[in-house]
Amino acid sequence: MSTIIGTRRWTVLAALFLASFFGSALVAQEVESIEVSGFEGHQQEASNWCWAASIQSLFASKGLDVDQSAIVAAAYGQVVNATAPGFEGTLRLLHTVVVDIDGTEWEVHARAGASYPDARWLLQRFRNDEPVMIWFHDEYANHSIVIHGGTYYVNAAGSFMGWQSIVAYDPLLDTDMTIDARNIPRYVYGTFEVSIRER
Repeated sequence: MSTIIGTRRWTVLAALFLASFFGSALVAQEVESIEVSGFEGHQQEASNWCWAASIQSLFASKGLDVDQSAIVAAAYGQVVNATAPGFEGTLRLLHTVVVDIDGTEWEVHARAGASYPDARWLLQRFRNDEPVMIWFHDEYANHSIVIHGGTYYVNAAGSFMGWQSIVAYDPLLDTDMTIDARNIPRYVYGTFEVSIRER
């Protein structure tokens, strides 16, 4: 009996958690949109550099011009067409990136979670004009992309009720794509909170 109760409780909690991300048309009154101001996506320059292109796009959103090759060299010690070395390895690589721009050193600080982003946290990031690097997997790609906007539900009082869709820049195709928020829990398996600071 306790196992059944525990399973039911987990099912309810999981349903509530998922509902908090993609919202519900039953309680929402309107849909609003948001976009990171100044976001600039960059196409990857080598077949395995989606992660480097994603970081380059984060720098560009801060008005900083950094070559992908400089990011790769800062991470690996040389310019190589290498994939990101797993989840923890990517986090370590992000912490090793230091780039000199006109005599000023900039460094990357990052935290990561092996899941899709929290809905309200994501909205706050966008409101602060901070794009988010995610790891995305569908039937076509296993890929690093950058999410930088979307549409979300609000109730009659104007309160956030969950996401309808997310806009992501794909550095392989050099274009934006729209992801139905209902697919986010299935397709997104890593979220990187990346900040770029003057050293």
